[in-house]
Amino acid sequence: MNLSRIAALSFLAFALALGAGAWALPPSQGSLPGPAFFPLAIAFAMAALSVALLVWPGHTPAPEAVPGAAKRIAGVVGLLFVYLMLWGTGLFFLRTAVFLALMLRWTGESWKSAAGAAAGLTAVVVVAFQLGLKVALE
Repeated sequence: MNLSRIAALSFLAFALALGAGAWALPPSQGSLPGPAFFPLAIAFAMAALSVALLVWPGHTPAPEAVPGAAKRIAGVVGLLFVYLMLWGTGLFFLRTAVFLALMLRWTGESWKSAAGAAAGLTAVVVVAFQLGLKVALE
């Protein structure tokens, strides 16, 4: 099995998990899209792209552009899996900031820039959702 098929199957599994989780949410709130709309749209897009990659994986394996890139990709996919398994356990800000910092560090950023970007991005998400949209993240 080549890397294209492994990636396609991994992202198809994530798409199915995201879709299953979003299915429990209300699809709409009156005339507005509900909290399930965007997760379902993302899950559908991920599933469609994954199936396309399974059907048309390409005839030759793509050369590895950066040494160790396959290991980094596998690490990020594994980290995403752990993050999703911890969803709903509380401490959204800490869990998300640690996830982003580790992901950025794993992909080559320095600890300082990874931690700064992770804290900033997580703060923006918390402010936008909890204060702006009044949507609880836990």
